[in-house]
Amino acid sequence: MIELIVQRYRKELTRYVLLHMHRGKADAEDIVQEVFFALYKKQNISVDENIRAWLYETARYKIMEYNRNNPQFDEVTDEISAPDDGFPDDISGSIFEGVSDEEYALLKSYFMGEDKNELAARNGMTVNALYCKVMRIKKKIEDPR
Repeated sequence: MIELIVQRYRKELTRYVLLHMHRGKADAEDIVQEVFFALYKKQNISVDENIRAWLYETARYKIMEYNRNNPQFDEVTDEISAPDDGFPDDISGSIFEGVSDEEYALLKSYFMGEDKNELAARNGMTVNALYCKVMRIKKKIEDPR
């Protein structure tokens, strides 16, 4: 029974995932495979049940889960680098005056080349959240209202 469902819905579900996932075909096929594996693990499959609706709902959930665990960094377009003379040790009277000590330490570590994965983990955030926080601090420095 599962083989018939897979044959009937694989292409249709792959198109749906590709459309909603905005990633490559290989990633979409992985998601579809996870959906069918979830169907396989499901113990109480009923012929009367709307399998198509269940497949699409499961695919939607798997897409959200995948995107949450594999973030894209398209929103970070400009790479920021440290000035040639490095970071100042004293932030009073400098452009960093409106930045907290914690934010300054994060920026300094980020720009001085510390591994981004380790820096994010040490600060209890994902790498994507680290990039977003650096961008917010950068905007704060550029426009210190």
